[in-house]
Amino acid sequence: SAEKAQELLLLAASYGKRFYHMSKAGASSISARRRLARRFVRTCRLCRLSALARREAGMAVTIRELRIMTPAVFIDRLIYARHFYLAMRLCCEAQVPLQHVVTHWASAKIRASGLEADADERLLSAIVERVQACQRERGVQIPLASIAAVAAAVGKGELAARLGEQDQVLSRRVLLLLQVQDFEGALNALNAEDGVGADPDLRLFVASDCASALPWDQIVQLCRKSPQNLQTFSRYFRQTDHTSYKRLLLSLDRKRDKGLLLAEESCVAMNVQARADLMREAATELRHAGERTFSQLAAEQARLLERQHQLGDSVVGLSLSSTVLDCIRRGMDDEAEAFATDFGLKDKVYRKIQLRGLSARKAWGRIRDLASQQSVRSVLDDADFADACIAGGQLEEAQRYARQLDDRHERKASLLLSLNLFEEAMEAAFLIGDTGALEAVRKRKPELQVAVQDRIEQLLKNGPRLRTRASGARDRPDILNAAKGCAQQ
Repeated sequence: SAEKAQELLLLAASYGKRFYHMSKAGASSISARRRLARRFVRTCRLCRLSALARREAGMAVTIRELRIMTPAVFIDRLIYARHFYLAMRLCCEAQVPLQHVVTHWASAKIRASGLEADADERLLSAIVERVQACQRERGVQIPLASIAAVAAAVGKGELAARLGEQDQVLSRRVLLLLQVQDFEGALNALNAEDGVGADPDLRLFVASDCASALPWDQIVQLCRKSPQNLQTFSRYFRQTDHTSYKRLLLSLDRKRDKGLLLAEESCVAMNVQARADLMREAATELRHAGERTFSQLAAEQARLLERQHQLGDSVVGLSLSSTVLDCIRRGMDDEAEAFATDFGLKDKVYRKIQLRGLSARKAWGRIRDLASQQSVRSVLDDADFADACIAGGQLEEAQRYARQLDDRHERKASLLLSLNLFEEAMEAAFLIGDTGALEAVRKRKPELQVAVQDRIEQLLKNGPRLRTRASGARDRPDILNAAKGCAQQ
């Protein structure tokens, strides 16, 4: 018979294959020997498929036809002919994924099932048992969500939901629940996996599907049921539809979120009066929500916007400090003082801003007048005036203020160093034991290296002569490190 002839030919080929490496072609190339082995295995596989198809399925298929149609198409023909058991047996021979056959088998069972009361229960038991057996015996993961989608397509929603619950992949379960329009179930599945496997993009996709399919009242009810649902819809509407986000907050009476949203809208509004009105409305909502600090800040911002609008559009939107600084730069000292008084700006902060503004407009006489006032001297010292003069380029005035500083002042050495008064900076640093400033003098003025070394050695023996008001004496390890640095130089 034909099968006997095929068996004899295969035996002959197997015997001859053993001597192929002795031939000229086999001896010269190992890849040729491998190709021969692969062709022999493939031919044996086709012969077995052809014999099983003829013997058990009654399908007369030759090896030539199998080679042309490929084994995968042959398995599909067996599935179409409902030879599922044989198709499952031949999957290994045909190198076709087993889940492909199991999925078609389950789909056929679902489509052929009747409307009896216990039909769904029997179907669920049979499908789950078969899938678990495949996973246990062959280690094959079969997507139950694909089978559930077939059940949903034929109108078996309950069976589809119960099959979907058995699937281990969250995305497949969620997409199935969306397909059967179980939106609350999809959100619950996401919330159950939150922090474990929930994908933010999947969450936004679910929110998008819910927003396009559900009425507004149902969306509000879902948000009230779970804080995770509220977070999901809030994030979605905030990114896609600002009006719907505001409507959602109003529906849920979320006064704090509404107040923050109004404040955000105020920042992007074009009209100044509209910005002030929105900020004032935000202050009201925040006050009702119990956020007194935020409410006061929003009310102050609304008042600041209106006052800035009176000065001109160039200062609208600036902070209070920037507004005061701009007024002083433009010579509007009275307006700047009025701003500082009305909005409760601290005197020390105002005086520092005043110094910056006066130095920017080169008002050195005005700065000297301030330096002679006792009320200003109570909050500022010569270091602040020196900084203002350095920023304005008036180095002679800066030197005068720096030299007037008390020897215990920590910043005296650094200010003198910034003014290139190296010897004076070295003496000031020596008095308080500031080894960092001494090291800076040595680097910037190599001619004073010997003098710096001498000062450091004196610090090692006797310590600093003066104690600073803020931090006290320097640590001895810092002095040792500075001494090592000088020695290395």
